[in-house]
Amino acid sequence: MPRFRTRLAGSELAESTVYELPSRFASSPALALDAGRSPLDSYSMNIIFCTDRLMLPALHVAAKQVLKFITGRPEFTIISEDLDQRDLDLLNQTLDTVGKGYRLGVIEASTKPFAKFPRLTGSLAAYYRLLAPGLLDCQKCLYIDCDTFCLVDLAPLFEINLGDCPVGMCAESPIDGNADVRIAKELGARASGYYYNSGVILFNCAQWREENLESKCLEYIEAQQPDYHEQSALNFILHGRIYSLPPQFNLYTNVRTNWPSLIPPQNGEGRLLHFVDFPKPWSRYGRWVHPFGNMWWNAYRETAHAQNGGDVFSSLKWNQKTWVGYKKTLKDKLLFDLYSADILEPKGIIK
Repeated sequence: MPRFRTRLAGSELAESTVYELPSRFASSPALALDAGRSPLDSYSMNIIFCTDRLMLPALHVAAKQVLKFITGRPEFTIISEDLDQRDLDLLNQTLDTVGKGYRLGVIEASTKPFAKFPRLTGSLAAYYRLLAPGLLDCQKCLYIDCDTFCLVDLAPLFEINLGDCPVGMCAESPIDGNADVRIAKELGARASGYYYNSGVILFNCAQWREENLESKCLEYIEAQQPDYHEQSALNFILHGRIYSLPPQFNLYTNVRTNWPSLIPPQNGEGRLLHFVDFPKPWSRYGRWVHPFGNMWWNAYRETAHAQNGGDVFSSLKWNQKTWVGYKKTLKDKLLFDLYSADILEPKGIIK
């Protein structure tokens, strides 16, 4: 069953109407709107998270942080294949503690069309972001990874005029020097400009649908089996047509050039922090080895998921690559703590 709820701060569940939206990738696609309202009335900030059960703890923290800082009343849509009513209820409880109005709903995705797709840490949820513009009846929607921690008002993003760009994303690095080396090779002589991170995507939904980009990206992934999944697809298919969002809306916490804005007195204020790479703050031993482990866990303890006996899982497989990740993260934590205490300035810091 499609599930969608409206919350007005301090009020009971508001009446809603369910509208069916066709898609071959959703088992029960739906968008619920206040009765008698159009999609852009009142709730025009459509924010998307895609997740599975393993990422529920991160979802609670990420969504609550967005709601705390955003101006206005956002509409949250969760695209997932395995969330149940209790999961939605607990997320409502977490968001209610902020004391602001919002909408919250779940679109149940089918995994069958992705059966031949490579999985990311055992999950297919990474691909669901490509479906969002086709599932929602809106002009723009903002996708956000669950491994984020918001300390900035995201409302200004919805005022950006994307023109004929299908998406807006934050640049990660020059495309010819990025870790996703296959993309530069596939683009050949066209390989110029920047490579973009898919952790935050502002979709121009009408443009996306008009160009049938959902199918083009999914066909590319199935045929090429790219190293960086949907991120590779977006950078190849949309090369030269991605609007560059301001970097504060996707700040990579493992990049040392970003550290000056993450220590006192700024402490990341005015930025959306993105915990790229592994381990994450919630991974095994993450609260101790990740530079932002304590910050994330302090926020998690205040969620309904934590307070109702929720489990925090790690989907990482223990292998040589995992250990390399932990060694790097532990080194980053030690250097970050020393840098925060004004004891040491690590290499790579640019003030």
